[in-house]
Amino acid sequence: MNSFNRLAMSLILLVSALLIAFFILVLLLSPEPLGSLVVKYGNALRAGPGNSTLNELKRDVTILGLITFVPLMVLLWLEVRRTSRDSIRITKIGSSEASLSMQAVAQSLVYYVDALPGIVRVRPRLTADAKSVSVRLDVETTPDIEVRTKTDEIAQTARMVVEERLGLTLKSLQIHLHHTSFPRLGAVTPLAAKPPAPVQTPTPAASDAAPAGENKTPLSS
Repeated sequence: MNSFNRLAMSLILLVSALLIAFFILVLLLSPEPLGSLVVKYGNALRAGPGNSTLNELKRDVTILGLITFVPLMVLLWLEVRRTSRDSIRITKIGSSEASLSMQAVAQSLVYYVDALPGIVRVRPRLTADAKSVSVRLDVETTPDIEVRTKTDEIAQTARMVVEERLGLTLKSLQIHLHHTSFPRLGAVTPLAAKPPAPVQTPTPAASDAAPAGENKTPLSS
């Protein structure tokens, strides 16, 4: 829902910017049509009820208001609903209901992920709906880690915490790794390099080792 809200707001801002730019260009380059339009609707407003032009203006304004106002209110409601949730339901038995605060989930993730070797700092960002939680972890690590191995380790730990220890449903998990500053060059441990392969010297052929006559066995006298 957060991605949908960002996309919708981007489209609204883009359309608004284009309309404003179009209005400014018309006002600067060709103001006559705009002036006649303003005079037309001004006369309609002064005419009072029953004027056909005024009725058309009311209809156009109503349609434009519905097109713009209703989607904006829906987006605002979705955004407020998403940000106002501070707990997530765990179980419901009969009339009883158990829930867990989002702060407790974040603290558990920080506690267990931060205990992994090579982890310097963990900053979780959580969003939840009625049945699941989405987790984004901004993890700061030492620069000497193996990125793939450490990412798998963080993902397994986060899933274990959310699903097994807390009993929640993990909807999505995003991990963003950041390295701390590299140490000075003198303190860096060089990577182990493979020794160069020995150079093989070609062996001369047997036919070139000695003259043909020397290989013969002499006759006994």
